[in-house]
Amino acid sequence: MSALHIIFTVLQVLSGLAVTVVVLMQSGKSAGLSGSISGGAETFLSKGKAKSWDDKLAKATGLWNMRNCPPSPMCPIRTENQTPVDFVATHPDNCCPSERGPIPDIGGMMKFLEITNGMKPSHVFGKPSPTLLAPVLAEFAKEEVAVVGDRLYTDKAIADNAGVDFVCVLSGETTRDDLAKYGGTPPAIVVETFDQVDR
Repeated sequence: MSALHIIFTVLQVLSGLAVTVVVLMQSGKSAGLSGSISGGAETFLSKGKAKSWDDKLAKATGLWNMRNCPPSPMCPIRTENQTPVDFVATHPDNCCPSERGPIPDIGGMMKFLEITNGMKPSHVFGKPSPTLLAPVLAEFAKEEVAVVGDRLYTDKAIADNAGVDFVCVLSGETTRDDLAKYGGTPPAIVVETFDQVDR
């Protein structure tokens, strides 16, 4: 790992911590950690100054205030002025492979929002929904189509939902142990890397 990469990584971590502290210091309309912190602010500052400080923090972050959203399985995201925003997702993959190991993907972010705020997307447009393959299946027969991927719970699932074959690549998330434990129909083909698909 180069020195430049280490520096950028440290800066990212410090920036993330700074944003987290700033968001938590904003007072919320409901009880919780932010309420405890804002209560401490009012102990040392007058209410007027605390409110002014809170306003400055809100403007500094410009982040959506999701804490004021009422608990609901389909809780909408709201902006600072409480305008509802549609919450949709492209796919539920938990992590994405990288040269340095897995990194968070859309599915991981969805679970973070569900655990912390009780929110779930109103619709997931991509896999494992078979509608993603509708344009392809309109031009080709199912016997001519195969899904190539590295995840059983999305890539294999969309292949099953669409009724086409699945080629499992082991260079990503799924391992041979995962395949051994998998209770569904086995993939049509299993390869180690993507470059073996055309062979």
